Amino acid sequence: MRDTKSRPVRIALIQQANLSSDPERNKASLCEAIAGVADNADFIMPTELSTTLYLGTVRDRSLEAWAEKADGPFLTEIGALASRHKTTILLPVYLNCGSGEFANVVVVFGQDGAVVRGQSPRGMSVPHFTKVHLPFAWRDGKGLDEPFYFRRGDCFPVFQTPKAKIGILVCYDRRFPEAWRSLALAGAELVFMPSCVPAWNPSALSSTADMFIAELQTRACENGVFVAASNRAGKQELGGIETHFIGRSCLIDPAGGVVAQSLVRESDIVAAEVDLDDVRRVRRRLTLLQDRQPGAYDLDVPSLQGQERQA
Repeated sequence: MRDTKSRPVRIALIQQANLSSDPERNKASLCEAIAGVADNADFIMPTELSTTLYLGTVRDRSLEAWAEKADGPFLTEIGALASRHKTTILLPVYLNCGSGEFANVVVVFGQDGAVVRGQSPRGMSVPHFTKVHLPFAWRDGKGLDEPFYFRRGDCFPVFQTPKAKIGILVCYDRRFPEAWRSLALAGAELVFMPSCVPAWNPSALSSTADMFIAELQTRACENGVFVAASNRAGKQELGGIETHFIGRSCLIDPAGGVVAQSLVRESDIVAAEVDLDDVRRVRRRLTLLQDRQPGAYDLDVPSLQGQERQA
C-alpha cells in the first residue's frame, strides 16, 4: 500500500443550500465560504448558478437582471480571491454575454487570478465552459425551460491548470455519455460537475436521489477520470414554485469509488485530497479507452429531440 501520493490534489466542493432571491446576499455568502476553504484547497467549486436561485422552473425575463458580466465587479472579486489564496476557483454563474445573449457557464480562475481559457476539440480557445445540454419539459404553462434563459454551448473544452488538465460539465450534461468520453479523449484527468439536481421521481422505482452518485460512479469508471460534483441542497421558492434539491455532492475516483460525499441536505463542504496519478494507474488496468472500436459505433442517427418537443 502506498504511503504517499505522487500527484496530490486537494479539492473543496461548496454545497450551497437555500439561496436567496437577492443575488448580492448570495455572493457575499459565497465569497465567505470560498475564503473559508481556500488555504487548504487546490481547486474550489460551488454549485451550478452559484449566485442565484435556479431559474428554469419559471419564465420571467426580469430575472435576466441577475446575470453577471465577465468584466463585472463580482468576477473580478473571485479572481482576486484566487490570486490571494493561490488556488484555482471554478465559478458556475449566470452570465450576460452581451448582444442580448445569456448563458449558464463555469469560469475558471487560476492561481494568479486570471481567467484560464479552455481549448475545444477543434483547437479553438474559449473563455469558459458553456452548458451544452439544456433541459426542456414545459407543458401547460409549467415545468422546466432552460432554453428560455440560456444559449446552448457547442463544445466540451479542457482547461490546463498547474495541477491537472480538467474538464467541466454542468448538471444535465452528466446524462450524456458522449460528453464524458469527449473530455477523456481530450486528456481530462478530473471532471468538475456543478449542478442543481432537484428531488424528482421519473418512475415509481427510481429517483434522482437514488441515481445521482451511481451515475457519476459509472461515468468515472467508464472514462478513468476523477469526478468532483457539487450539487445544490435545501429548497427554493420562485414564482410560486417550490423546488427541493437533493445535495449529495461527492468526489469519485477513476475506478468509480466514492472518496467523499455529503450526507446532508443543507449547506456543506466536501473536501478531500486525492492522487491524480491514480488516473494513470487505473487506465493501465482498465483499458477502456484503448479498447474502443469507433468503427463499429453507428452514432450518426436522426435525433428524437424535435419529435419529443413537438409531442
